[in-house]
Amino acid sequence: MAKGVKMSKYARRTSLNKRDTRLRPVILAVLVFLLLCFVVSVAVGLSLGRRAKEIEGNRTFDLSIESYHSGSKEVKAVDAYVYNFGADARTYIMRGVTDLSVCLRGTDGNLAYVSDVGVLNGFCTISEDASLSEQIEYIHSCGGYVCAYFYVKSFETEDDALRELYKSYEIALVQEAARCGADDIMLVGLNVNDSSIAEITAYVSRMAEAAEAATLGVLLPPEIFRMTEEGIYFASVIREACDYVALDLRCLSSDADKASETLEDEDQSEKPVCELELMLENMEYYIRSYSMRVVLSKDNAVLYDSAKEYGVTSIQIIEE
Repeated sequence: MAKGVKMSKYARRTSLNKRDTRLRPVILAVLVFLLLCFVVSVAVGLSLGRRAKEIEGNRTFDLSIESYHSGSKEVKAVDAYVYNFGADARTYIMRGVTDLSVCLRGTDGNLAYVSDVGVLNGFCTISEDASLSEQIEYIHSCGGYVCAYFYVKSFETEDDALRELYKSYEIALVQEAARCGADDIMLVGLNVNDSSIAEITAYVSRMAEAAEAATLGVLLPPEIFRMTEEGIYFASVIREACDYVALDLRCLSSDADKASETLEDEDQSEKPVCELELMLENMEYYIRSYSMRVVLSKDNAVLYDSAKEYGVTSIQIIEE
């Protein structure tokens, strides 16, 4: 300070007051934003809660599924929507969608992420640059649960030696996905019949072991469960080899919830029914006995609301 120049003892205090004045609008804006996020979250939660109560009160069938344990693994009842890597998981979570249905390997055999196993072995083309571990870590950080699904292709190979090679490759891929943090992995595309049941069961058992902490399930069509009525227990045999089996309803058309025929009820009056209702009525026992989730595709995902209204509580939507 120059000699002879006096500074008021309030000068520094005045400077600080001006700085505080500039900061107040910023702080206020942040607080308003946080409050708005809280209000929106509460509103969405209340809306979903009301919707759930409405559906629960109008259920046609008793298809309620609870989470259970398979060994040391917890098999959850899920409500999983299709999710693609690179999308904003936070928007799903804010809407109350915490179970995300993620494709690991498509029907063409290619992977939806960069895989060390795939790159090293050169089995498939990888056009994506997504790191699986980073994508799953992001979903988990948002509060999400990863319901992955994997299309099996090895059984399409007729040569026995090559089929064993491809099976080992697929098992290594599932183990890699589990170690990257996938919570739940469902195998899609296994064709179960008299000639394949023994080989498929052994394959699924190896898959379940390779999946380590992740739950492993197998998607099966309705006719496999109906075989039990003829004393053929393929569904039970496969269920013993993994953590869960799921009911494949991708076969239904997108208008399967529209009345298409009539049946006589107890008082012999005609009652309009739809394909979805008939399917769930016929599969009610199996869904409850096996604690199954129902699986739809993007093509018939419009059936989701109707399925929930009929009583389905565990459901997953996959791409194809």
